[in-house]
Amino acid sequence: DTNQFYDEISESETENYNHRFNARLEWDIDSFNSIIIRPRLNFQTNNYDSDVGGITYLGRETLLNNTLNTYDDHSFGYNFNNDLLYRHSFSKRGRTFSINVGTGLNGSESDNSLQAINQYSSRTDSINQVSGTEGGGYSLSANLVYTEPIASNGQLSINYRSSYSKSESDKETFNYSEETNDYTDFDTLLSNKFDNDYLTNRFGANYRYFKSKVMLMGGLAYQRADLISTQTFPREADLEHSFYNFLPSAMFRYRFSRSTNLFAFYRTSTNAPGISQLQNVVDNSDPLNITAGNPALKQEYSNMLVSRYSITNTDKSKFFFVMLYLRNTQNYISSSSLIATRDTIIGDGIVMNRGS
Repeated sequence: DTNQFYDEISESETENYNHRFNARLEWDIDSFNSIIIRPRLNFQTNNYDSDVGGITYLGRETLLNNTLNTYDDHSFGYNFNNDLLYRHSFSKRGRTFSINVGTGLNGSESDNSLQAINQYSSRTDSINQVSGTEGGGYSLSANLVYTEPIASNGQLSINYRSSYSKSESDKETFNYSEETNDYTDFDTLLSNKFDNDYLTNRFGANYRYFKSKVMLMGGLAYQRADLISTQTFPREADLEHSFYNFLPSAMFRYRFSRSTNLFAFYRTSTNAPGISQLQNVVDNSDPLNITAGNPALKQEYSNMLVSRYSITNTDKSKFFFVMLYLRNTQNYISSSSLIATRDTIIGDGIVMNRGS
């Protein structure tokens, strides 16, 4: 009789439109120099409508709460990215220098409305509100790579990469006012303005050895990443994190024959939390299941190992392979759920009712 049960009947409709444009421009300046440009543009329109009826019981008999709500959301977003790669080959075979410059620009806006009637064990309330969110940002990156042949079967690669990304999000929520007969009551508890900056600098080196049947590669990079989050509304708050990581990598391939080979690959990587995961504004679009971000999140650090053994028989059109995939992530960014055992105040004054 202490278990909590939630029953829901819902109906939703989603319309999603995507448009993508891609191009690749290649220019061989001469036998030693070349340029490749790759612009990419996509934009998306999404319309989402839902009707939800939810009931929460304690032990299947005691009613904790229920909700009837209608939620509508209309959003638009775009992304534009461009990569410019310049490569120079020296007269010595295998000696090259390249620089890749990347730029990105994105923006989004959404408008939604929520009407809900919520009944709790001690009271009943209603929600009638609209909200709008504007977001956007840009990114810049540069990657420099120098390769040098070592003996007849080896190659050394030295690389440096720097990247910077900035994202912004501004959410405003208004409740319906009986006095003005319009949505003019600004709700500061459900509004938030948040900026996020992420800067990385990475320096590394790789060595590759290749022969007729064997290819080996090993590398090590050192990266510093700075994550700066700034909230300007409803109150000012700054949070800074600096991360220092070694990022090893390795690759192995052995060809037993033209039809049989073994391949293994290991690498490490980092992943920064997105602005929606960091932004601690409350989303009450489902009043019994409210959500919020966590501005104290750290970046993820992952180890990944992939190996594959394959046999191909082209005469009989047969292919056999065995694959192993392992991944371990530290500071994994996930969701944490809390069920309120009593009415609780969260954030700057949001009421989290018992059972929600």
